[in-house]
Amino acid sequence: MHRVLILGAGKIGALISGLLAESGAYDVQLADVDGAAAEAVAKAHGAANLKSFALDATAATALQRHLFAHPVDAVISSLPTTATLRSPRRRARPARTTSTSPRMWR
Repeated sequence: MHRVLILGAGKIGALISGLLAESGAYDVQLADVDGAAAEAVAKAHGAANLKSFALDATAATALQRHLFAHPVDAVISSLPTTATLRSPRRRARPARTTSTSPRMWR
């Protein structure tokens, strides 16, 4: 089974986590700065392979600690485009992310 971490438990994160968990091919970790929001999404889907976590993904050390404790094969960000993920090794440079914002399609 593939292990995936989804950052953000909003509409997009809830949709992606549900689709992956319900496929049965993924162990899904859903993380949000509001742990109760992530837990509500996990409970709503009712999938045993969907776990919720309280995590501020914009804090590089918190994200690094989470990934060390809960290794994954892939990370999917459904964070707002205003959120900046920072690399723990290079404090001044944001980590590279891929945006799925419609603004990028123009």
